[in-house]
Amino acid sequence: MEELREIAKAHYRASSPQVQALAREFFKLLDTNGNGKLDFVQVMTLYYIIKSGRPFCDSCNEFIPGIFFSCVECFKSPERLYNLCSDCYWYTKRDHHHNGRVQFLDNYTLLETKRDSSFARHHA
Repeated sequence: MEELREIAKAHYRASSPQVQALAREFFKLLDTNGNGKLDFVQVMTLYYIIKSGRPFCDSCNEFIPGIFFSCVECFKSPERLYNLCSDCYWYTKRDHHHNGRVQFLDNYTLLETKRDSSFARHHA
């Protein structure tokens, strides 16, 4: 584990000032009591974020803790997803197209659509 900590510190030091600022902001989000240290629940929150695949917005680069919007075409391909936070989805001009076709669905609707298609295939 110590080796991983050293790698993480080296990665942080080699990062751009923008990435370092994002890392500090992310830490502040996790450090809910503001003591500069992470307790067990805060670490478990980080673990959940990693395991659940919570995204960062592809427009503003902010962490998305709640509802987000995914490009349906990108969701179909395993290489790369394209996700937007609510603010960027509603208020920012997006330059994201697939041969003129652009469709975004919120994470709940996308999940329901996937479930419905699996159900239809299973009962066909």
